[in-house]
Amino acid sequence: YTYDLPATKAKKYVYADDICLGTKGKQAEEISSVLSSDMEALQAYFKKWRLILSVTKTVSAYFHLNNRQANQELVVTVDGRQLPFNPLLTYLGVKMDRSLTYHQHLDSLKLKVASRTALIRKLAGSTWGADASTLRISVLALVFAPAEYCAPVWCRSSHAQLVDSELNNAVRVITGCLLNTPVSSLYVMSNIAPPPIRREALALKSAWKALSDESSLLHEMVALPAKVYRQLQVPT
Repeated sequence: YTYDLPATKAKKYVYADDICLGTKGKQAEEISSVLSSDMEALQAYFKKWRLILSVTKTVSAYFHLNNRQANQELVVTVDGRQLPFNPLLTYLGVKMDRSLTYHQHLDSLKLKVASRTALIRKLAGSTWGADASTLRISVLALVFAPAEYCAPVWCRSSHAQLVDSELNNAVRVITGCLLNTPVSSLYVMSNIAPPPIRREALALKSAWKALSDESSLLHEMVALPAKVYRQLQVPT
């Protein structure tokens, strides 16, 4: 239905009814101008096809490493109204902070994994409970699966260890080992690869998928050497 979205200066990332416009620039004013122009083009398209843009749910975000501009906000407008600015953007379930450390996202993910580990612990017991095979399947489905959601995005974050500590607890439930058992032994006994290795495998799988599919938004970035890709992205 939205295949004929108008062309925009910014790149469009579309998933179902979620549309993200992404662009880059040296100044916040430059980025704001591009996004405002693109939003007007999209708004004209929406009005043509009787679609309603929820201005209150549409937000702008600014990602950079310049601490001097940590409090600077983008001024993106549509129909004369300024879109709300969100310093902690959530897109497709991933929280993205200004410097893309994913600290807040991994903090909330840690709590989610901990609550699910508590459920798995209810299945185990000293005198009754599920066997190791059932516990392993349950941990992979209920704990590891949500813990690895969008892992290729944040797998290199220095805060990934926040999630790993809770995953270690889940694997410890499978084995029934004591607290002084080395963590590396837990994954061997449970026949589960350690979290960093699993995340690396997911990242490589995503890269291979992008490399094989020329229509992927990441195809050029993966197919071309990093130096050549950066040269092509330099504005003339």
